[in-house]
Amino acid sequence: MVNEREQIEAALAGQHLHFWVRPHTADALVVQEVIQNPFYQAALSTIGKDAVVIDIGAHIGAFTILAALKGSRVLALEPVPANYDLLVDNLRLNCVQDRVEALNVAAWLSSGLRSMKVSDESTAGSSLCYGRDTETEISVQCVVLDDLIADRDVTTCDVLKLDCEGAEFEILEALRPETWRQLRAIVLEYHLFSAAERSTAQIVTPLLQNGFFVDEEAAETPGLGYVLAIQDNRTVRLPLLEPLGLELADSNLTRLPIVGPIWRVMRKPIHQLVVFYVNQLVARYNEHQQQAQICTRLIAQTQHWQDPDRPE
Repeated sequence: MVNEREQIEAALAGQHLHFWVRPHTADALVVQEVIQNPFYQAALSTIGKDAVVIDIGAHIGAFTILAALKGSRVLALEPVPANYDLLVDNLRLNCVQDRVEALNVAAWLSSGLRSMKVSDESTAGSSLCYGRDTETEISVQCVVLDDLIADRDVTTCDVLKLDCEGAEFEILEALRPETWRQLRAIVLEYHLFSAAERSTAQIVTPLLQNGFFVDEEAAETPGLGYVLAIQDNRTVRLPLLEPLGLELADSNLTRLPIVGPIWRVMRKPIHQLVVFYVNQLVARYNEHQQQAQICTRLIAQTQHWQDPDRPE
């Protein structure tokens, strides 16, 4: 039954995540995809504490929860009621509900009610843009991304994630210039299934025109693919750690009757602190290197898309 649920566990970078999923549905596969997909992970690597993330097509919360666990504030949009209920429960299950505003709405080029086809094949396949005649239709409330950003006083969106079954084209086409300037990184799954003639270039071209470096890759499933876009003025800074105050370690004070024994007792915890901070520095360096590799790939892909002799 569709109302049945079970709990699964997923691990990523030492973190153990838990999700309520519906048995014999695509829920667990979607969680696995978000955790393993290099485009999603590259986007997540660009954010940290107090970043702002907007997740359009949040499904049951995989990407939203990963972003919130990094300390980000997340606006999560999911229009399908059954998915939305699981999203809210999964936020609580992973103790990130205080960092996430979950909205039971869809993003579109205009606000108001719009018909959505609810997929009978995949819990992640419901669409405003396409579907079979045999699929159930529901009315969903739609919001305009420009209005959402303005209403929530968002000055900078560090990552915009789109997995909205074809609506990504309309959402990006409707963005005002000032909203484009507020976006720092975009990661999306594109869908070429709608009745309108759609192409990858219709996604990539506006990104290039608005100053993004772009990486694109088609998925194994025909008509699907992924895009990562990062503003070319985005800089990555390696945080520096405050030095430990060990300047008195070898001074004459260590020979005094009281200070000497204290120092001998404290050497081990001080050493542990040094090791901890060095490990933190190494982790930051590794993250910086990963981001540098992402930027290198983005630059190469962008040059490919800007090549006038590129085959269509």
